[in-house]
Amino acid sequence: MDGVVQPFIDGAVSNVVLVNNRFVNALTQLTQTSQLLPLSASSDSSNNLVPFLTEPDPEALLKSLAPRIVEAMLESAVLDSLAGEHGARMTAMDSATTNASEMIQKLTLTYNRARQAAITSELLDIVNGANSID
Repeated sequence: MDGVVQPFIDGAVSNVVLVNNRFVNALTQLTQTSQLLPLSASSDSSNNLVPFLTEPDPEALLKSLAPRIVEAMLESAVLDSLAGEHGARMTAMDSATTNASEMIQKLTLTYNRARQAAITSELLDIVNGANSID
């Protein structure tokens, strides 16, 4: 995480943007872009907020919480990506199982037809042999 936060603190980069997959369901993952740094306050419709006392002061509190917020955002992105990967893997395995079942049915049908044709051919040979003796 220091590789993300430290360049921002040093002023090497002006902002840090995260691009990741967002898990919706097993079939759907969306790509999303979110700004990690600088942290932005949530858009609140009411601008007349009541000031409140914090311990420690707001700057120290922000310095303490900001790395944790960024860490939580990164962890959430990783977990979303992992959930998407597992969903995609589950979908692929379901598709592979369905395809294998269809292939087994087709091969069984082909085998049974070939076996039946061989039996019919042998029966015809036996009947023809019996007819030639008479």
